[in-house]
Amino acid sequence: MRSGLAGLEGSTKMKKDTVYSIYDDPVDAFKFDARVADVFENMISRSVPGYPLVLRMIGVLAGRYARDDTNCYDPGCFPGASTLKMRNRLSRSRHVIAMDNSPAMVERCRANPARDHSEATVDEPTHDQNAR
Repeated sequence: MRSGLAGLEGSTKMKKDTVYSIYDDPVDAFKFDARVADVFENMISRSVPGYPLVLRMIGVLAGRYARDDTNCYDPGCFPGASTLKMRNRLSRSRHVIAMDNSPAMVERCRANPARDHSEATVDEPTHDQNAR
């Protein structure tokens, strides 16, 4: 199965998710920290059936329905796969705003616009600690 970020210029090989491979008692509450951000692509591709299709459709819908001189929002942008899919389908007159409540995910998302050559602009992804 291809991941949402596969095929991007400069993308690296997907890291294997071993976050919960070692028994830990008690198991800490799940959080989107740097450990998870590093393996998120692998984790979500195994956990969410149809994830690559969902990403493609986000891009298709953004391209079809976004109007000139408007913003497209990506709340919960994770490492930015959906942000890139929107940008790939948008013209220069449209703008993407990405945000997440995990600083680690925002850090990963920030690296993506440099690897992408889309015309649409994107705000520097932001960390919103109040987002849930």
